[in-house]
Amino acid sequence: MPVTQKGKGYAPAEESADKYHGVAKFDVVSGNQAKSKPNAPSYTSVFAKALIAEAEQDDRVVAITAAMPGGTGLDKFGEQFPDRHV
Repeated sequence: MPVTQKGKGYAPAEESADKYHGVAKFDVVSGNQAKSKPNAPSYTSVFAKALIAEAEQDDRVVAITAAMPGGTGLDKFGEQFPDRHV
């Protein structure tokens, strides 16, 4: 089975692959991203809040992430429900 490695050869991405899945403008030397302020809540934020609300009502709700919890909002779920986050 093939395995990919995000950011191969670019240290900031190798150290934080989940933050370099899709990027805004960024400084190539430091790797710091310059994200603009959104006018509305992000999909990620809305999804995380909705999933957490469901999990608070039903202990059968779990979260499985494809190696990018920060980009999907599942990092917030994992903070609140560490025993239900994979």
